[in-house]
Amino acid sequence: MAALLGAVGVLGPPVVEALVTKWEETPNPAPSGTPTPSPEVSSPVPVTDTPDDPPPAPEPVGYDCSPVPGRETVLATVVYTEGLGLNAFCGPANSYPRAQPSNYPESETLTIVCQVRDGQSVDDTDDVPGRYTGAWAVWNKLSNGAWVSDLYVDTPKVEGDTPPEGIPLCEDV
Repeated sequence: MAALLGAVGVLGPPVVEALVTKWEETPNPAPSGTPTPSPEVSSPVPVTDTPDDPPPAPEPVGYDCSPVPGRETVLATVVYTEGLGLNAFCGPANSYPRAQPSNYPESETLTIVCQVRDGQSVDDTDDVPGRYTGAWAVWNKLSNGAWVSDLYVDTPKVEGDTPPEGIPLCEDV
């Protein structure tokens, strides 16, 4: 305060008043150890050398997990899954959402409503007697609406466009 009064005598009241006003407008400094925010400066969009994430794959369309009540069914059993069970989906490929239930255990009895012969190909290269070996694009729609690969069901493996006797094509249902 003594320095301020001394400045009034040397500089004169108008100069001291301007200095006091400027001092009052200055914000208090941050406490020691606290970083002071820097003024915002407009900067260009940062450039990175990493590509954007690809957009998510679209959900497959044309099938769903709707139950198929009142249709004739064929009973079949889950086989050759080596204890892993058979996964179920909402369409004839594993890219569809999982159905509920999402897995049928070995020896479970399924109720098949119809078949498609052009689903996702499932390959089995294990040479097990009585088991189909190779690529198989046949999928079964169950009465609860779930889809399962025919490769792990004990239906007759008939090649071509015609399903085994008693199982209609889904387009005919």
